[in-house]
Amino acid sequence: MTAPIPHFVEAFVDSGYMDMWKIMRALREVEFDGVVIGDHFPQMVGGPRASVAYTVGYMKALLARANARANAGLTQGLTRSFREGRVS
Repeated sequence: MTAPIPHFVEAFVDSGYMDMWKIMRALREVEFDGVVIGDHFPQMVGGPRASVAYTVGYMKALLARANARANAGLTQGLTRSFREGRVS
């Protein structure tokens, strides 16, 4: 969506007023273990399933990025701990 109700226009998940990357990062940081779903799907060539596939694919890519970022931070922290002798 491009603006709150009642004056909204459906938008793709990567172009609305919410920052999906910030949302996915926040969910990862609190170790959210629930379901995230797309709610509104603009029309696309290819029918309604095309926009659902786009949304799901985009959210899965953001989740993979958030997980990689978190895992990289964990790896960097462990490497630093080994260097500093804090992990045996």
